[in-house]
Amino acid sequence: MRTKGYLVLFFLLPSLLATAQMQDFRMGIQMSPNFSWLSSTDRLISPNGANLGIQFGLQSEMYFTDQIGIGIGASISFNQGGRLYHEIGGNLLPNSELTNKAYNTGIKPLPDGTNIRYKLQAIHLPVGLKLRTAEYGYLRYFLEAPIIDPMIISKSHGSISGVNVDLEGENIRKDVTKLQPSIGIGLGAEYSISVHNALIFGVYFHKSILDLTKNGKKAILVNDNGTPSTADDVYRQETEDAKIRMNRLQFRLGILF
Repeated sequence: MRTKGYLVLFFLLPSLLATAQMQDFRMGIQMSPNFSWLSSTDRLISPNGANLGIQFGLQSEMYFTDQIGIGIGASISFNQGGRLYHEIGGNLLPNSELTNKAYNTGIKPLPDGTNIRYKLQAIHLPVGLKLRTAEYGYLRYFLEAPIIDPMIISKSHGSISGVNVDLEGENIRKDVTKLQPSIGIGLGAEYSISVHNALIFGVYFHKSILDLTKNGKKAILVNDNGTPSTADDVYRQETEDAKIRMNRLQFRLGILF
């Protein structure tokens, strides 16, 4: 229900605010270095590293009073995601188009202790309520919240590492959920450089609200038959039920015209 509420807000907010008389409209460009990482609800799947990424795009602001308005953007980001450590191995990427099919064929193609790093490219169309202060000299401060972003994953690649496993640049799009709406908040400042132009500095945090991964299958050892060889081991296969969500900390630099 909460996810549906966010999506309804995303579609209704622009139309509701469009009924108000806009006093100020500005457009600009932004570049935002960011860190992204993954969180998990399963104690056997844990975060094990962040990604350093970048986001480029357009942004616009429409104010219906001097201090209250909305921000709308369109941008593309690169190298989003993070790394996950799987304490128990198995067929963790059953649908992916791996270069070596042996790593997603059978009950346990990937060993215990496997790391999977997600490297995602995404399209962003955020809409957010923006509140700003009066101008103090050349400065204004602002709060942007909530920000609803129906993020769409356009490309999904991954690296897989573990005992006797080292794969880079694998196509894992079929094991990644394409629609990744997120909710966020941002704080920052505008510095006026002319009557109509301003530099933007901001710090934003976004958290996705849907599971990023299409859960694979883990293989739990049931019986090793008393031998050191793994060839005769007996496993019980279980579908992972972890909820994996992406978090992004963004440092925005931009200019408004």
